[in-house]
Amino acid sequence: MRYAQILNGQAHWVFESGEKPEFAPNIVIVEVGPEVQEGWRWDGKKFTPPQSPNEPAEQTLEEVKAAKLAELAEARWREETGGLTLPDGTIIKTDRESQALLTGAALSATLDPGKDIEWKGVNGWLTLTSAQVLEIAAAVRAHVQSAFSREKALSEQVEACNEIAAVRAIVW
Repeated sequence: MRYAQILNGQAHWVFESGEKPEFAPNIVIVEVGPEVQEGWRWDGKKFTPPQSPNEPAEQTLEEVKAAKLAELAEARWREETGGLTLPDGTIIKTDRESQALLTGAALSATLDPGKDIEWKGVNGWLTLTSAQVLEIAAAVRAHVQSAFSREKALSEQVEACNEIAAVRAIVW
């Protein structure tokens, strides 16, 4: 599916995603057709192209910053929920539901450290010891934290910018 992130009545960022991402309540995401591009105006019901198809609408520094912050949030979400591969080749899902299930398994491993846990990974069933569950939970937590830390650092760079070109030069 194609989506557009809307700021100040304008599509600032058009992207593809298997599911509609959720960022923060103040970030509006709308499903769009193949014709919609960045810079198109949104009136709450439909999109219209900017005045000239060859000339994008003028944006203020604050609009460009807001769009960049939303872009970084999307990139962080994709990184955070994109999974990770452990050194032994085990693939661990890191979507929000998997993070919650793993948190529960880690709590169980902490409360009853002698009990093995049956876990279905991306590449099949595993019987994990409590220590293994806690190792995996720690790896996932580090993976997620790394994504958030990177978003924070890049967001701070965006906020410090005084020129549109400098904001646009910041990339995930």
